[in-house]
Amino acid sequence: MVAGNRRKNEELEAFVSNRESLIALATKLVGQLDIAEDLVQDTWLRWCAKEYSARDAKPILRRIVSNLAYDWHRRQKIERDYYPDLTLHSDVTTDSESVVIAQDQLARVSRELLKMQKSMRAALLLHRVDGLTYVQIAKRLSVAPSTAHKLVEDALVRLVVALSV
Repeated sequence: MVAGNRRKNEELEAFVSNRESLIALATKLVGQLDIAEDLVQDTWLRWCAKEYSARDAKPILRRIVSNLAYDWHRRQKIERDYYPDLTLHSDVTTDSESVVIAQDQLARVSRELLKMQKSMRAALLLHRVDGLTYVQIAKRLSVAPSTAHKLVEDALVRLVVALSV
């Protein structure tokens, strides 16, 4: 037990001593400090998930950061190429009428979600937020896949009706 704690302390010290240089590297690779900090956090998770030697920390941590930055750039390219409508435009201004309409729609959806049966709401959130399949939802809710599909479908219909009123 003591050896395991000593090893974890060595891993932590190795990471902390390299953290600032990892953030600098990640920032250089992705060009955004907030994304760089996220990548370094993910680096820590990957570093802890495997048993690396603390004496080899610097090159291994740098390689993990580089790989994560490469993956981040690849995801950005895929999003730009295949989902151009999802690109956020910082120069877009929102008028107050649009804000009020969006707030009203959000309130309608929230009220409708609260009115739903617990299983219907859970199925909808598992499908639309967590991205689970109907089979996975069925297992979680202990229902048949067809029932999971029906729950999600009914929930979506209820939300569409709530928004169209």
